[in-house]
Amino acid sequence: MNKLFKIVTILLILVNIIYCNEKYYFKISWSGIKCLNKQENSCNQYSIEKINNKTQQQQLLLNKISINKLIVNEKSPLSKIKHFFINKESNNIIVYGSIVKNINGNDLNVIRVYKQLPLGNKIEITDKYYTLNNSNFPCLNRTNNGGKPCYQLISTLVNYNNNYNNYLISKIIYPFQENVGKYFDNNWLNYKSVIQDHSKLIALGTINNNNEMVVSNAYINIPDPIEKCIPPKSIKCNSQSIITNSRDFNRCLTNSTCTPLAFNGNTTVVIPIYPTCPKGYYLTFFTGNNGGKLEFNCDANFLTDTY
Repeated sequence: MNKLFKIVTILLILVNIIYCNEKYYFKISWSGIKCLNKQENSCNQYSIEKINNKTQQQQLLLNKISINKLIVNEKSPLSKIKHFFINKESNNIIVYGSIVKNINGNDLNVIRVYKQLPLGNKIEITDKYYTLNNSNFPCLNRTNNGGKPCYQLISTLVNYNNNYNNYLISKIIYPFQENVGKYFDNNWLNYKSVIQDHSKLIALGTINNNNEMVVSNAYINIPDPIEKCIPPKSIKCNSQSIITNSRDFNRCLTNSTCTPLAFNGNTTVVIPIYPTCPKGYYLTFFTGNNGGKLEFNCDANFLTDTY
């Protein structure tokens, strides 16, 4: 019995040496099973699937692997977002990490987490997962010298790191401005699309015949922002002015300045009308540099409140 145990242990070590450094993007599904504490090491609540699978062989190796638990580094920001892994909440996330095999089954070693933005569109059968980068092609009025669309962006299939899976696109079409409303922050979304680090989003969409990417859903790297906002500089204004700010691409307040109050002889107090945000979003507002008027935004509920 001890000999058999040693053999199994050695095999698991060899498998982990081969596979534990293989890092991929995975989609998680909750089985609907609720485990008792005493079942923690043997109860398979989740399955994971390597996204953008192409062959049955990959499915046999990496698809639908039951996992016992999700390993999260307590020293990393991921420790603050563990609740996104609880039960059906996990159905709306993508994780980047590696599978670690053990005697009880499989564990998932999480490195990064991406959360789905609410109110996307219905997923199309042609949709695939992409990351985006600027192409750095010189463009004039969004066209090149021949009058054809300028390919401003390069889309790359997630989990495939070679030139055969890079596609030039002229435009990316998101559904959120239409579905969420005018207070959705497109500047933030566009910034998250092409930021040059691991905090960029993952887009689920289809490239049409016009070389436009039509996105049905977007997955945001969380926590967002990755780094805490730097507080706006402290300033003092006279009694005829108020402190105003602008909001940057990270949803942080910046550019503090004193803005004169515009009375125009009218002393009537104007009570602002606060808009409402759709389900899955919460209202944020600040006094903006547009004459001291309130600026409104609808941010996804899972995003960190920045002010």
